[in-house]
Amino acid sequence: MVAVRRLVFIGGAIILTLLLLASAGIFAINSLLNRSQAQRARIEQQRKAIPAGILVTGVNPGSHAERAGLRVDDLIVRYGEMAILDGASYHVARKAYLERPESKINLVVWRDGKEITLSAPTGRLGFDSRDWNSVKDEIDSAVQSGDLPKAQQLLDHAEQAKTLTPSQILQARILLIPDQTEPEDEQRRTQLLDQFLSSHSLDFVRTVSYNGFYKSNRYRAASVCFERELKDDPSDVSTWLNLGNSYNYLLRFDEADRAADHVIKNKLPLSDYGTGVLYQVKGGAALGRRDLPAAMSYYERAFNASPSDNKMAHWLLASALSGDLQHFYAISSQCRNTLPDEYARLQHHVDALEAYALVKNDQREKAVRLVSRWKGNKQSEQNIPEYWPRLPGGAEIVSNWKDLLGEQ
Repeated sequence: MVAVRRLVFIGGAIILTLLLLASAGIFAINSLLNRSQAQRARIEQQRKAIPAGILVTGVNPGSHAERAGLRVDDLIVRYGEMAILDGASYHVARKAYLERPESKINLVVWRDGKEITLSAPTGRLGFDSRDWNSVKDEIDSAVQSGDLPKAQQLLDHAEQAKTLTPSQILQARILLIPDQTEPEDEQRRTQLLDQFLSSHSLDFVRTVSYNGFYKSNRYRAASVCFERELKDDPSDVSTWLNLGNSYNYLLRFDEADRAADHVIKNKLPLSDYGTGVLYQVKGGAALGRRDLPAAMSYYERAFNASPSDNKMAHWLLASALSGDLQHFYAISSQCRNTLPDEYARLQHHVDALEAYALVKNDQREKAVRLVSRWKGNKQSEQNIPEYWPRLPGGAEIVSNWKDLLGEQ
């Protein structure tokens, strides 16, 4: 599976929007920025010509999709005789044709400004996609940037102008409710999620739970969907781990632990990457309970199983909070040697953590000098206050950073 949703089996493709990881924040990568100017121009030209459909974002090697000739950036607009307006309509069409005697269907796609028809088997083809709708993109962007009034205004206008499908409207209404909200909004989210789960196929729920809710930092909505998915397939290891991560972000640490322990107890199969995520969930739960020795142990196992920038950051955070400078420097050295490029990219975060550990060891003057080199740096000014409060103890890192900058 190509999509980021499957945390266990993807590795480098994950954008933890990274998440963890989703999270968002310092590890987010806008894939559109990585496209060439010519590719972006073609996509924008296609957007003007075709207002709705689903855009192929990944094709599994050796899959039915690849054998049928489907390519990344193809825009699917018809499945057999059924028009495709969004992901929900694609899943409806796919299910409908599975109940028919035909073993093949025609996929109508737009590619480089031309309509072409591909022949493919019915059922799952093995590709990833996202809705092709500029209004939905604007709403999603506003939600992810935290501008909920703008997102609400866009949604209100879209409902009047009928530029979104009913499924897209329902998803947007859920996204507009943050995890921490008033009781009446909690009740409304519950009602909306009940409506979403009852009106969509479980296959489509699996797509939206991660790519829609989790990656937009809507962990309450994501966790409800993950729990529903696991009732259908309790052996789905990646959903267990996604659920554990969601619980950690919701500060439900005992439940996060239980999700990870379920994977261990039932000996669910794990790749190296999945093992890393498993121990990252365990580390996050321990960190939330302020069991720093256990957190550092779990994060070490996570990093050694599958090194990544976010595992490095979490491991260093637990070490900094412990105040053990010698241990912090040892971990820092290992991370720098293992992931030199990532370490250099996140140097301002490493320095923020080191500055906290220095202050805990009564080395404030050294901490002030360390922080001073980032004064006026826009990247550190934005990323540090945005990222660390999401993690247990992270607010202390930000507070210390600001205090030290104020002494310049």
